[in-house]
Amino acid sequence: MSGNGERSEEHGGEQANEHARGRNSGGTAGSAGAGPSLRAAGALALEIVETRLALLAVELEEHGVRLARIALLAAGSLFCLGVAIVLGGVMLVLWVPDNDRLTTLGALSACALVAGVILYAQLRRNLADIPALFAGSLEALRKDRAGFRS
Repeated sequence: MSGNGERSEEHGGEQANEHARGRNSGGTAGSAGAGPSLRAAGALALEIVETRLALLAVELEEHGVRLARIALLAAGSLFCLGVAIVLGGVMLVLWVPDNDRLTTLGALSACALVAGVILYAQLRRNLADIPALFAGSLEALRKDRAGFRS
């Protein structure tokens, strides 16, 4: 008999727990599911933010690498071009007769000036083609926001 009595106490205890849970959550059946839904939405939002921050870090690293590569290439090419221009100019000035050396230096200076202007224009064009910083992250956030609105 004690087995039957224990079962009825257990059953009564379960009903009391269910009643207390209903009272703590507002007593409505719909509000019982709101807690897990909010937690799931919060977890999803945190996961999206984490993913976007990781993307942002990758973009920042790529941007730094790209700028470093551009700076090294620019410095190396300017150095080599400078040395070549100076040595070529010295060779050319020594090669021409004495009375034409001043004309030769003027022509070399004009060529160096034209080349410098052309290279400067190319540099400006290349710098204008660099994508905006964090463009990929911003686009992903726009898509996320559009997904939440629909």
